Amino acid sequence: MKILLFLAVFLINFSILKSEDKWINVLENAQLLPVKIICTDSMNCVFFGRSGNYGKIYYSSNGGFNWNLIFDNNGSGDWRFNPENIAYPHFNSIFLLARNENLVIKYNNAGKALDSFNLDASYTHSWTQHRDREIMMSDTLVGLANIGNRVYLTKDGWKTYKIITPDISDTSVVITSIHIKDENNFSFYHRNRNYYFTIDGGETFEIIPIDSGVNVWDIYFLNNDIGYIIAHRFNYQVGPVRNTLIFKTIDNGKSWDIILDTIIAPEMTPGAYQIHMLDENVGTLVGGHGVIAMTDDGWKTFKRVFLPRTSIVSYSSIAYSGNRPIIAIRGNEMTSGDIFTLIDSVYMNIGAPELISPTDLSKGLLVDVTFRWTKVNDITKYVFQLAKDDKFTQIIHDNTLEVSEMQTSLRWDVSGLENCTDYYWRAASLKEQTIKWSPTYTFRTRLEQGEQITPEDNTIEITSDTTLSWHPLNNAERYHLQLSLDSQYNNLIFSQDTLRSTEHRIVDLPDKSLIYWRVRGYCFAGFGQWSPTRHFTTMNKASVSEPISVSFIHPNPASEYITIQTSEVLETSEVSGVQIINTLGECVIELADVQHLGDVGHLKRIDVSNLPRGVYYVRIGSRTQMFVKV
Repeated sequence: MKILLFLAVFLINFSILKSEDKWINVLENAQLLPVKIICTDSMNCVFFGRSGNYGKIYYSSNGGFNWNLIFDNNGSGDWRFNPENIAYPHFNSIFLLARNENLVIKYNNAGKALDSFNLDASYTHSWTQHRDREIMMSDTLVGLANIGNRVYLTKDGWKTYKIITPDISDTSVVITSIHIKDENNFSFYHRNRNYYFTIDGGETFEIIPIDSGVNVWDIYFLNNDIGYIIAHRFNYQVGPVRNTLIFKTIDNGKSWDIILDTIIAPEMTPGAYQIHMLDENVGTLVGGHGVIAMTDDGWKTFKRVFLPRTSIVSYSSIAYSGNRPIIAIRGNEMTSGDIFTLIDSVYMNIGAPELISPTDLSKGLLVDVTFRWTKVNDITKYVFQLAKDDKFTQIIHDNTLEVSEMQTSLRWDVSGLENCTDYYWRAASLKEQTIKWSPTYTFRTRLEQGEQITPEDNTIEITSDTTLSWHPLNNAERYHLQLSLDSQYNNLIFSQDTLRSTEHRIVDLPDKSLIYWRVRGYCFAGFGQWSPTRHFTTMNKASVSEPISVSFIHPNPASEYITIQTSEVLETSEVSGVQIINTLGECVIELADVQHLGDVGHLKRIDVSNLPRGVYYVRIGSRTQMFVKV
């Protein structure tokens, strides 16, 4: 009779439905007891597990398909404090609650500790179940934690906190399963089988009794109002088996209704129940001994899921990445600790984008980059990500774009990247919250172009010992400076590529010379682009102490002609000719017949009407003067 009753109850609710769904193993043999998987969106997920007194955190940036170990204390380092539980309110903010000194430590998704805080370090409780210590954040500032029979509320990311001690008669058991809506509205379950909630920040609590014959294992809130309790109780009428119960609230816990009360599996063991709902219809629960059940009608019916290595599973954890469930399991043999995710028919039937440009391993890119990839069949929504690391823990662009069905290739423009930096990028197809990623490509930006400071371009009368300076370049390790007697840098008079400073003193420059100079930087990506060429003219060493000549060119600027009036400056013996030189160092006019030019008051008129507009230098004897042709 008991067997017939069991079968009747079991078959009412249980069905195994054929589908195209396929489960794949995405993390193998982590050797952890799963505590919690959390996904902030369809891409960013963390998995926290324990083994003894140490713990590990894995991070996934592609919806749980690939996992990177970002922290592992293994009995040493930062994690000697015995990690207990985590909260993950934002893709780059992880809060960990530890037993030693009741620490809260904030990490980023690369596993770097950003800050740590002590919560009532002297407080202890004899209850040792680590799963009953929880931390939850409604955002990166407002959060709740529970230790023993106390609740801790923060409004500033745990820099400060408020201790709340509810009036609980049985203090031998503890608070568990916390939920926070905001700094005034939060709730928790106490193992005296009562549910507590407050709307005034913990000043007062309303107490809702839960069925005294059940053991509550997990409370999950779909949103601020709709929540679920998963529990079990012994079914002595059938035999030594347990009924699984699911309670539902639609008013933030003020009232609870039973929506499931049945035997999901006769072998289901207590102590490892978790539930996660995608919406009010679709959800998954996991339990002891590898029992996994899924529903698509709000638990009116459900189907069993059988994963590899789940026959002796003692602990499981469940989350959703978009619309895909991710389940972490661990067997009693203490050698597993695997994560599985569901590949549904949507995922199997969509393609990943093909990346076009920049191509993989590209080098020397500018800091403004256009990213291009192919469109996939009928997919009209895509995700673009750009990061500074191949694990995508340092994401700097995370964008979703919708396109028309007519487009064949897609693009995303990014400006203002850093010079001499490695970047990683990828794109994904997105359909019905199912995402499929392309491979990851990497590229390297080049160093920015050099830029001089002094001397200014076209400076004249520079001494033979002078200091050249230039602007510092981002990420430059050293600089390369060149000086030449020609604009093509064929006649170098100085070239050094090991300069660490942004200025350098040059000595013994040739006098009465037009000198060209440029500079560039170097980083691990190689040399950057040369600065624009500047030039200056050195003075005659012999005349350094002589008074500087007044202008001997009139008019200046000039359009038709210039008149050279040497007056008191030149001696006839100095004059051997007149040269007009352009900024490239080329002589464009040369006059040899300059007899009597040195006589006081004598004028020499030169036709410059055919010269292009620009800057020119008149060299006469030991003197050089610039003029502008307009």
